[in-house]
Amino acid sequence: MMDNKHYLFVYGTLMDYEMRMTLFNREIEIISAFLKNYTLKENGDFYFISEEKGEQVEGLVLGLTEEELLICDQWEEIPYYDRKIVIANTEDDSLEVFVYTRINSEGQKVVKNTVSSLSREYVIKQIGDFKYQLNTNKLPYCDLYVLVPCIILDYENILLHCDSKSGFEIDFINRLNATSNNEFNGFLANLIRRYFLPMVEIAAFSSDDSKLIGYEKASIAISFVEFGNYAVINIIIPALSVPLLNFLDQVVSNRIRVRELKNENFIMLNDFLKSKGIIMSGVPRVSVFFKEKPQNHELLSTLVCETDSPSLISSKILRQILNENIAQYDSAEIYASNNCVVEIPKKFNNLYSIRLDNQILTLFIIELIQLQEAALKKVSDDIYTMISKKHYQNDVFALKQIEKVTEEYSKAMLLWDINCFKYRTAQILANEFSRKFEMNEKFEVFFQNKKLIEQLTQVHSNRLNISENKMLNQVLLLLAFIQIVPVIFLTAQTLLTSKLQLNDLISGLTSIISCFMIWLIFKYLYRNNTLKLK
Repeated sequence: MMDNKHYLFVYGTLMDYEMRMTLFNREIEIISAFLKNYTLKENGDFYFISEEKGEQVEGLVLGLTEEELLICDQWEEIPYYDRKIVIANTEDDSLEVFVYTRINSEGQKVVKNTVSSLSREYVIKQIGDFKYQLNTNKLPYCDLYVLVPCIILDYENILLHCDSKSGFEIDFINRLNATSNNEFNGFLANLIRRYFLPMVEIAAFSSDDSKLIGYEKASIAISFVEFGNYAVINIIIPALSVPLLNFLDQVVSNRIRVRELKNENFIMLNDFLKSKGIIMSGVPRVSVFFKEKPQNHELLSTLVCETDSPSLISSKILRQILNENIAQYDSAEIYASNNCVVEIPKKFNNLYSIRLDNQILTLFIIELIQLQEAALKKVSDDIYTMISKKHYQNDVFALKQIEKVTEEYSKAMLLWDINCFKYRTAQILANEFSRKFEMNEKFEVFFQNKKLIEQLTQVHSNRLNISENKMLNQVLLLLAFIQIVPVIFLTAQTLLTSKLQLNDLISGLTSIISCFMIWLIFKYLYRNNTLKLK
């Protein structure tokens, strides 16, 4: 038996000696073993195991260091594969081992017992490319989440693409829902709906976009509120293997590229989301959970999401964030900037499903704030559009649009239900994130927009009233003129027949003067109302 090792049962590519050497760069101690009541299946290019009574899977038990076990997590692209604990049997013993499998996956039984359905040369090249990708990332091992505020354009299209069948996806949604119910008192807890879009591969390019450095699978969760079209996309990449800083630089500069599985070409994230009936709306934010604390200059580069040399970052304000640990428990350190949250646990667990328990509250808080971000951006954009477009000079049309914006504003106000955490520690952490993300400044703009909506409503209402009054006065003036036409006609006829009486003359002049006075009063009132509007 191998002492002080992590035991991993393998049944596919890592049963091959050369593949193990390429991945670990050393000879690994092995023991022949098998799993009872499991069968070997394939779904696409790689194998997985599934429980089946009476069957067994032959394989090897590898004795790995923790670092090597985590490299396996990165190679197997957690959570595309899930690592769990099972009992393996050897010739004369049994032991607890880790094994990778696909929960709730369907596939065909493997007939030809090879290490992979792909060619051996192809897999070895893939492992070599993966190791090169891994070696370009100098930062500590981490789990990464990118939360993007969005607006939903087409609910039916989204639900058509949503898929939450895998074990990880169901588990992730259940954990977020449980956190929402256990930690949060606000009514939003019951109004956020969560699903998963199809899994994608996400790419990391060099800073000048000239070279593809690496790519890996990522799950995409979507959370949205029932009463509005605000949503948050959460790109989930545990056990990140691509260079972190290159990827963060792409996030803040809106250059994230993705492709659906089996597709060859990467496209911009925004284009991918549009194809699903979603558009980005606001500032993406990143949450990084490191295995261990990086060097200060590496931590600073992560927080500012830049690939530039940290020595070039001379801002005292930026460097000050390194001294501001906002964690509310001694179990971790948390640092935050406008775009990024970094969390470093005091005790790291090598099993992602257990790490997720300690990450989920942070993710839930950022999700709430990003829903606010989506609402802020939507209302601001609507107001800007309303002011800038010429056809909004039509007062009736403008008032209808203002009514829509006011309704949007009212929906957005419901998202301010963030100060409702049951526990003081979670509430303080939420307030700290909000402060670091500069949400208070955005709220001020938001409330200024409310005043602007009220002013626009008043202006267009006044203009509409003036327009209606002008039309009414014109009608009244026309009626007055219609009334004096017979008088003018009779007076003219009397003059022509030389039968003019003094009383008739006075009556005719009075009617004419009255109409003239009505016209002057109309002009005076119209001029005053116009000056008030201006």
